[in-house]
Amino acid sequence: MTFKNKIEILLHRKGYKKTEFADKLDITYRALANYLAGSRRPKKQVLEKIEKELGVTSDFLFDDNQNLVLDNIETFFYNASEKSTDIDKAMDLLTRSKELFSGDGLTGEDKQALFSVFTEIYFENRGNMGKSE
Repeated sequence: MTFKNKIEILLHRKGYKKTEFADKLDITYRALANYLAGSRRPKKQVLEKIEKELGVTSDFLFDDNQNLVLDNIETFFYNASEKSTDIDKAMDLLTRSKELFSGDGLTGEDKQALFSVFTEIYFENRGNMGKSE
């Protein structure tokens, strides 16, 4: 797993947008984008801030052989065939659905009904899978 993948997943876990994270590190968004693209490596002071904010070591971040343990939502995002606004929408839906299903606001019966609706939507639209607009 690459530095970029690890940072993006950890930012998602912490609820940071990239622009917010850059501000937190006292760097420009462009500098963060360069780090993620691999065209620049963070200076020691910035790297220390990244480690502190995300709770990881730089050795872990830069060792592509070390991976984060991913939950199902993160696995979906990490393995998505294309990063797009639809993937972002799906991630938002998954995160909000996880909150709904794990919370006490819906009864077990309501959660089952909601799951049935998701299933129905999926099967109604299977014919559209793989088609690009």
